[in-house]
Amino acid sequence: GMKFSEERASGPLSGKSFVITGTLMSGTRDQVSKRIEDAGGIVKGSVGKSTNYLIVGEAPGGNKTAAAKKYGTTILPEEDLYALIGVPVPTPPLAPGENDY
Repeated sequence: GMKFSEERASGPLSGKSFVITGTLMSGTRDQVSKRIEDAGGIVKGSVGKSTNYLIVGEAPGGNKTAAAKKYGTTILPEEDLYALIGVPVPTPPLAPGENDY
């Protein structure tokens, strides 16, 4: 049979798993997930025993936060994620109709 291996980027987040909750200021959930994956991390949908970090944005969900506390998962604000990666917090482009003044 054929074997497929999933190629993962290596980087400062290699081998670490992340869950995201709340509204993120640095971009959409997909954009932030891609940044984590590009730095070698793995993004999951729910917190479990093997989750290393819960990234918390504005108005986080209570279930994920409670699960992170239950499992001893490190809870980080969004800014600390970028400190782990070693890059400044990106600012998302303006949405159509938004003014930059």
